[in-house]
Amino acid sequence: MRNVRVYRYRCCHCKRTFRYYPEGVSRADQTERLKQFAAVCWTLGLSHRGVSFMLSGWGVWLGHMSVWRDVQAEAGKRQKSNQQKKVRILGVDGANVLGWGEKQPVLVGVDLGMDKW
Repeated sequence: MRNVRVYRYRCCHCKRTFRYYPEGVSRADQTERLKQFAAVCWTLGLSHRGVSFMLSGWGVWLGHMSVWRDVQAEAGKRQKSNQQKKVRILGVDGANVLGWGEKQPVLVGVDLGMDKW
């Protein structure tokens, strides 16, 4: 979306104003989706300046320090969410087996049925 409508309200009692933002939009210049996309691009191997340069090709002007802040914020969210969840243990093994007259790669995933806490 290029434009969103933000409503501004005034309290009848205290006369203070406040705004209602749609989901995914905040007071910041960046949307939550853009912040997450910048963090994913960095995770995939681009530098902070590389992410900034790539986004400028699409008309999104985002400085490398903003990308750094986005990556730090996403890392903090992920770290908090990972500390509170149980993790299923999965065993993975691969092999090349003979099938249909030639070797075929096979990847086997086994749920060990244990919870790690």
